[in-house]
Amino acid sequence: MSSAKWSLVLFILGCFFQGCSKNPNDEPKNSAPIASFFATPEIGDTSTDFQFDASGCSDTQDPVSALQVRWDWENDGGWDTDFAADKIVTHRYNVADTWTVNLEVKDSGGLTGSATRQVTVNNYAGAIELQWVAIAGGTFDMGDTFGDGQGWELPVHEVALDSFQISKYEVTNAQYAKFLNEYGSDQVKAGEFAGETMIFEYSRGVEKSDETWRPAPGYDNYPVIFVTWYGAFEFCSFYGFRLPTEAEWEYVARGGSMSNGYKYSGGDNPDAVAWYDANSDKQTHHVGTKAANEVQVYDMSGNVWEWCRDWFSNAGYISWPPSNPQGPEFGNFRVLRGGSNQIDEKFLRVCCRGSNYPTYFHNTFGFRCAR
Repeated sequence: MSSAKWSLVLFILGCFFQGCSKNPNDEPKNSAPIASFFATPEIGDTSTDFQFDASGCSDTQDPVSALQVRWDWENDGGWDTDFAADKIVTHRYNVADTWTVNLEVKDSGGLTGSATRQVTVNNYAGAIELQWVAIAGGTFDMGDTFGDGQGWELPVHEVALDSFQISKYEVTNAQYAKFLNEYGSDQVKAGEFAGETMIFEYSRGVEKSDETWRPAPGYDNYPVIFVTWYGAFEFCSFYGFRLPTEAEWEYVARGGSMSNGYKYSGGDNPDAVAWYDANSDKQTHHVGTKAANEVQVYDMSGNVWEWCRDWFSNAGYISWPPSNPQGPEFGNFRVLRGGSNQIDEKFLRVCCRGSNYPTYFHNTFGFRCAR
């Protein structure tokens, strides 16, 4: 074989063996796993078993089954569980708060990734004593069916609602004082409304003395007043309830599926069913002292205006869906319903709509809860 041919053979063999040799720099590098999880539910109370599912974690090299996870329930820097392959776990909180949960996932190479989520834990619903009325779902004509209202009470339209419950009475000073003591603040502590004032101290309402909230003497069972929308919303949320929607409120005020078509909640004689400017001395009165309506709910006409969950729209009900409407997606004012002790009878009508800024407070503003 000529030297030239021999050189070519050696070159080819050299290339072959060099290509087959293992270069450490060519090996794929291990990358950290990606942590991911979700909580079910995201809002509960101190009786809720929250489930956390990390089966959505991933890794470039390892299958999900090979990944290990551990949990820190309070995100306080200390791990509450050891690394384990099980990706679905449950945890129950003993204290009401908004908790940040931390997950760490580890692959077979020892690399880790982390993720956090928040869950809201309210006090167990039984922690506050409210009397509840079960409202059977049904349909009704919502709006100014009497023809003597305002443009924002129109158009009259049919609404269908699922069954729900509503508190028999307006929330009282005693109940709200209990809430403030358990909550530990008169401002919203966390979440999207953090820092908003919930109530203002005045006589004939809820007072603070020696860092303890109490109802004003003799007014335990009067409706709480000077409450902002945020204060009403947070009370309901804290105990696992919610504010009624405007449609739910009107349905109940009309007597639900047992409605007799009254103009005011419970009758056509305002003196029998409502505290208003003609009979109240323009003061609040003990809840439940006027006649109940057809579903045995009290004071839905008069005594205090009641905050509802919805934003208010001057355009009325033009764009409302026919089933379980929630009101507009945004706005400047929140809905108030029912009239008060300082206003005349035309504002006691079951279809009458009021509104104000959610930050606003007044000695005629209160609320009730739904669930």
